[in-house]
Amino acid sequence: MITHILPGVSLVNGIPDDWQIYLMIFFIVAAVVFYITEWLPVELVAIVLTLLLVLLGIITPAQGISGFGNKATVTVASMFVISAALYKTGALNLFGDILARQGKISDKRLLLFIIIISGAISPFINNTAVVAIFIPIVMGIASDLNRSPSKLLIPLSFASLFGGACTLIGTSTNILADSLSEKYGGGSIGIFDFAPLGLIFFATGGTYLYFWGADRLPARRSAEGVAETIGLGQYITRILIPEDSDLAGQPLLESKLMTRTNLEILSLERDGKTIQNFTPEFLVDQGDILTIRCSLKRLKDIIKVSGIHLMKGEGFEEIEGSTDHLLAEVMIPPGSRLEGKPVTQSVLGRNIEGSILALRDRHRQSLWPLEKSKLQAGDIVLLGTHQNTTELISKSKEIVLVSRHEFPQLQRVKAAIAIGISIIMVTLATLNILPIHVGAVTAVVVMVLFRCINMKEFYEAIDWKIIFLLAGLLPFGIAIATTGTSDLLAQLLTGSLGGFPPIVLLSLIYLITTILTEVISNTGTVVILIPIAFATALALEVNPKPFVMAIAYAASASFLTPIGYQTNTMIYTTGNYKFADYFKVGFPLSILFWLLATFLLPVFFPF
Repeated sequence: MITHILPGVSLVNGIPDDWQIYLMIFFIVAAVVFYITEWLPVELVAIVLTLLLVLLGIITPAQGISGFGNKATVTVASMFVISAALYKTGALNLFGDILARQGKISDKRLLLFIIIISGAISPFINNTAVVAIFIPIVMGIASDLNRSPSKLLIPLSFASLFGGACTLIGTSTNILADSLSEKYGGGSIGIFDFAPLGLIFFATGGTYLYFWGADRLPARRSAEGVAETIGLGQYITRILIPEDSDLAGQPLLESKLMTRTNLEILSLERDGKTIQNFTPEFLVDQGDILTIRCSLKRLKDIIKVSGIHLMKGEGFEEIEGSTDHLLAEVMIPPGSRLEGKPVTQSVLGRNIEGSILALRDRHRQSLWPLEKSKLQAGDIVLLGTHQNTTELISKSKEIVLVSRHEFPQLQRVKAAIAIGISIIMVTLATLNILPIHVGAVTAVVVMVLFRCINMKEFYEAIDWKIIFLLAGLLPFGIAIATTGTSDLLAQLLTGSLGGFPPIVLLSLIYLITTILTEVISNTGTVVILIPIAFATALALEVNPKPFVMAIAYAASASFLTPIGYQTNTMIYTTGNYKFADYFKVGFPLSILFWLLATFLLPVFFPF
């Protein structure tokens, strides 16, 4: 007789229990097929499956929508917002500067610091957000130093997985495992319960990548890198060295302007004279005006360098990097009233506030001064503007918004507030003063009240695809448990291996999780396997926690394909990778982690 995991939940009449189990097995297989083939978005598959379960009476309507209010869903959404606030306030800018400096020393130093920094931040910020933040930083450094980003992005993703596995909040997988453990009677998981084995994974994986794994990666240029090498997207503009700049008195070719941004300087204007050839001893002076050629990415880097003003042409005020500003590329469409008109501040219209930084078109790069250039259809104007202004631009018939690029500057007070709030949240959760989901929501509210992030940014920060995926999968897990499907599968597992010690089943469950994670989502794997893990522990009469932790660790240790975990997917196109690149580096790492987990999980989490 099958004993259900969730007591007190009766099955709805109308479909026999056996048929419910058959249906659930069919749904599990169907979900795996849809996740692998991607015929439909994975979050839509999860929602559709939940809807079918409700319509068939396998779960109640209340259970069907329970995923939206589950603490895992709430915590994951909150962590996205907290990560966005830390990014917006510039709290993470320091790490980009550190990586840039190390990259100039050697490739190995850059690799080492990418592994250390991304791995050290990921336990406290969701690892998906960490990779999203560091992709443009790593790409920029690779471009400036003429390094191949394909040598750096997989280590970035893998190191974030190592670090995320060290705490409860480092990955949505751990948060989900905690929620399911509590639901099925295994109790909650502490915020640092993952740390002992997680730190061993971090040290082992980091050492592997540094000494062997990264060397097996190909040296390919990304699509962005190829575009830059053939000169696409280049602007010509001018920058001013103001009176209070700390660049004054520094050798031009050794100044942080050059070392951090690696610009092409066309000329320098000083006291009405133009200089085009620079010796290593040539010193920057206050009031110098540099004419430069650079890409949009490097122009954003200039704004981040203190003491730099971007010139707008005669009669325009200089603009410094500001937290209220972003860069917007706008195109002049055919038939616009702006065709043939000179580039001036007023030409954009009274309602559109923006500072014209540079101009380029499809056939030529316009030389300075801007005010003597006339706009043509197809020209692209680069503006320094505000968040609200881009909404007006998008409604304009005279210009078309091509792209927008934020350049968050360090806001010392708000960054300190955001960091302080995050530390308090982790401390309260560690001391069990506040549940993690309550602490995360509270942290978000406080950050909004202190204007570390506004409500528009709040909504944009949340990856709604992941939220709907979680909301759809959680009721699916309930159905696996309440129908007895998990018990049946556990009986098959223990029946075939019942004569072996629990460590063999533990090792097998870790291996199954690793394989499933590579072909379906990590969250889907956790939802399907954790009910089976509890049923297996019940049948063996042992502690379920080692099995739960094995599934959580393995679901985060996705190294074989770009589809097993979000961070691997994010770098796939950017790094110009192939499927085989992941397997080549990830297979030895997966075997290594499997062996470590098999022998160390029972040590840290006894049966």
